[in-house]
Amino acid sequence: MVKGTITMERTSRGIPVVTERLDGCQSAGFMIAVNTGSRDETEDIWGLSHLLEHSVFRATKNRSSFQMSKEMEGAGGELNAFTAKELTAYHAVTLTQTSETAKSIVADIVCNPLLKAEDIEMEKKIVIQEIGMCENDPSSYIHDLFAETMWKGNELG
Repeated sequence: MVKGTITMERTSRGIPVVTERLDGCQSAGFMIAVNTGSRDETEDIWGLSHLLEHSVFRATKNRSSFQMSKEMEGAGGELNAFTAKELTAYHAVTLTQTSETAKSIVADIVCNPLLKAEDIEMEKKIVIQEIGMCENDPSSYIHDLFAETMWKGNELG
């Protein structure tokens, strides 16, 4: 059984940082969770969290999409994100010895996104395609229908 320790700290700006160190683990993971998800959206901005989640991977003020991919691949890692009803999360996993690269890229995506109109238009099409794929996948769609039924009249539905 792997043993580890979990610590909670705050940055100088008050942002909580939770760290779990696992004994003998050769990889490191980082996630920044933003306390905004689909439940926080009104009908006129529905899908904005998901669209933003996609768009920040296009470029930051410091890196192009290609540079981010190249750095993560060189570090032996993966970079990804997801949007849920209550949060949007940006995360990376890499080897322990290249963990600073992963940490730097995740922070850059969240703190320094470079949002261009043409990139946002491209990502709108991709997000709409993803929504269609989910609706055509019964094992995914059933979860959405369950939430709509369970939370009828609530933003979680």
